[in-house]
Amino acid sequence: MQLEGHLEELRKRIIFILVTFLIFMCIGFVFVEEIYNWIIKAADQQLTILGPSDILWIYFVLAGSFSIVATTPVALFQIWKFIKPAISKESIKQSSFFYLLF
Repeated sequence: MQLEGHLEELRKRIIFILVTFLIFMCIGFVFVEEIYNWIIKAADQQLTILGPSDILWIYFVLAGSFSIVATTPVALFQIWKFIKPAISKESIKQSSFFYLLF
């Protein structure tokens, strides 16, 4: 494959990861109050909120953190699908790590 083909493949995988991130960000905003209440119960104390903008900032951070955690497996899989064609079958068989993934 030529350089342009590799760059096009990389572009498609990055766009897929970003779209997945945005979808999980929207899901995070839908459930942000439940996540916030769960964190307060787990910490067993209230968070200090000094103004109305603080709660908005906390909601953005919670939704963003949720989306990063949820997108990580998708991103790792997309990276693996991009790298896999470059690895020879012999090296996959020699390496126990790649053998488990293959």
